[in-house]
Amino acid sequence: DSVDLTRELRPVAPQAVRVDIGDLGGPLDPAALDRWLALTLAALSADLVGLMDAALEAAVSHVSSREQFGVPVGTFQAVQHLASEAKVSAEAAHGLACYAGWAIDALDLEQALLAARTAKAYCSERAREVIEASMQLHGGVAFTWEYNVHVLARRALLSRQTLGDEHAQLDVIADGRVFGSQEKGRGFGLPR
Repeated sequence: DSVDLTRELRPVAPQAVRVDIGDLGGPLDPAALDRWLALTLAALSADLVGLMDAALEAAVSHVSSREQFGVPVGTFQAVQHLASEAKVSAEAAHGLACYAGWAIDALDLEQALLAARTAKAYCSERAREVIEASMQLHGGVAFTWEYNVHVLARRALLSRQTLGDEHAQLDVIADGRVFGSQEKGRGFGLPR
């Protein structure tokens, strides 16, 4: 059982030195492992962008159909401001995730990893905020099983933590700026 209802997780025993997942062509060298890390961070960022888009779509649909005082809730200025701020965050996250995906093949390894870490940091932080805004736009009813926004929130929280949240990514980026490379952050965003 997981906090994320959309993915199945499997435990790996802490004492397990190797986990047999079949023949994948042998071990990865450090550069290939970093390229894999950049790809995975970019994919997680894209997943978070998709979750933001789905949450916003659900919220806009809800406030467009829900009426208060005889008018759609979506016509209220406070609701529009909350939704538009969330949309701006989601669009910025989209741009960063696309750049990170492009950078994997187009840029050198260190730049690609920096782009992926930047996207993961931004998307991790903003996904939580956008989904919280969606829940507010639903008027709190989004916490019920009747609406899927709580499922999106659970997935976003797990994706946020996977391979390091925004704080872990920004720490590695800062170390790279101070020490001249991301060497300290090699290995899933955690210091060696």
